[in-house]
Amino acid sequence: MKPAEALGMAPTYTVVPDGDDYIVRVKPWVGLGDIPEGRVRLTERQHAQFLKWRDGQGMIQDMLPDLSADDRELLLTGMDFERDLRIREDDEEDEE
Repeated sequence: MKPAEALGMAPTYTVVPDGDDYIVRVKPWVGLGDIPEGRVRLTERQHAQFLKWRDGQGMIQDMLPDLSADDRELLLTGMDFERDLRIREDDEEDEE
């Protein structure tokens, strides 16, 4: 179990078949506020790797190296890189 899952802070996933591909709909942890759902399109092979990653069989950058960093961030946190960066910056400002 990943730490965020243990704390109940992990994003939720809904996988929808789309022809030969899959659409992974990712909803961030509700405690982050009203952040819209994100979507990542995966091939059949990527979907299989995604399931292995979700089962803890490797790190996302090793399991899905052909996805963009933004798509991997979306799968990890439910947020795109820019939104994640803004939230982290806001947290740092609050600490000052």
